[in-house]
Amino acid sequence: MKWNLPKTPYKVFANIPFNKTTEIIRKLTNDINPPDETWLVIQKGAAKRFIGKPDESLSSLTIKPFFDSEIIYYFRREDFHPAPSVDVVLLHFIKKSEPDVETADRYLYNRFLSENFYRSGEMLYVQWLGLFRRWLKHNRK
Repeated sequence: MKWNLPKTPYKVFANIPFNKTTEIIRKLTNDINPPDETWLVIQKGAAKRFIGKPDESLSSLTIKPFFDSEIIYYFRREDFHPAPSVDVVLLHFIKKSEPDVETADRYLYNRFLSENFYRSGEMLYVQWLGLFRRWLKHNRK
């Protein structure tokens, strides 16, 4: 976690420690120069949280403006030795060429989410994005 990420374009493929999943994904997705693509072998439940399935999470909403993501492979527990006690998947992130939120507004977007997420019910990402854009337009006047 202390290692500086490359300043040139790069990709990541890793089987990460499950107990460091959130920390590693935050580092990769929040860095000033995030990877162009990332493939991570992680727990299925964590992967679903990061892609917002079945419902958006604060984690998924902070990633979606900057990355497309999907589970691209479901491992069998027998694929590993020793077999894990949880379901494991391959999660793929692709950096968006044009983010949905300007990089300069990332802090405001994250603050907006953290202050309002508890009121959300079951809103979709596109609804959150629309609310943020409206809030930003209103607050920049």
